[in-house]
Amino acid sequence: AASVTLSGTGASDALSGIARLEARTSTDGTVWSAWSTAAGDQVTITREGRTNVELRSVDNAGNLATAAQTTRLDRTNPGVAYACSTTSATAGDFTTCAAWYRTSVWIRATLTDAASGFGTAMTSAASQSSGADLVATASTCDDITSGSAGLTSCIFVWARTSDTVSTGVTYTVDAADRAGLTTSLSRTVGRDGTGPTTAWSCSTTSSSSGFGACPTGWTNAAGTWVKATVSDAISRS
Repeated sequence: AASVTLSGTGASDALSGIARLEARTSTDGTVWSAWSTAAGDQVTITREGRTNVELRSVDNAGNLATAAQTTRLDRTNPGVAYACSTTSATAGDFTTCAAWYRTSVWIRATLTDAASGFGTAMTSAASQSSGADLVATASTCDDITSGSAGLTSCIFVWARTSDTVSTGVTYTVDAADRAGLTTSLSRTVGRDGTGPTTAWSCSTTSSSSGFGACPTGWTNAAGTWVKATVSDAISRS
């Protein structure tokens, strides 16, 4: 929803009658705005996050009655950002992910949601196109101990310690905040710790035909063409 509207039209006073309805708001329950008259006996909240609202009825004799309510508004989808490290799952050197790595690599997805956050209301999931690289101890997005406050950020971490297929592995996060807003984002990363292979062949015919094993000794051919064929089954040449 774009906004939340609280109405005080139900206020009544059997003696002198209701003179006006006043309202004040707070984002932390400690610092409050000044009391002001609620136009049309309504208060509309557009601020995302939690807003504490107090409504105060004032009768014509000056008597007061106060009621409190908390609004929770979230219009922003969760954020998802990927980073990689070649050190460990908890290293401080995570940076922009490259397409390919020669050594083990840790892929981290950081989920952020400043308003409703993550927790027990909705479930965020991590998946991948092949293998099972998720590091369980570094997956905190479904922390059921987060309580009413929720988690404003959380992470999933995968560890790729062996070579991948030639297309790499696609890691995906489906983030869902407590307001039901979702974001899905993927990153493809490959690991190739195996060097390319080179095969030599020779031809005494032409540069395009007749290639076979190269002679190990001297030859009296008028010309010899030597070809190097480089191949790589994973990250390719």
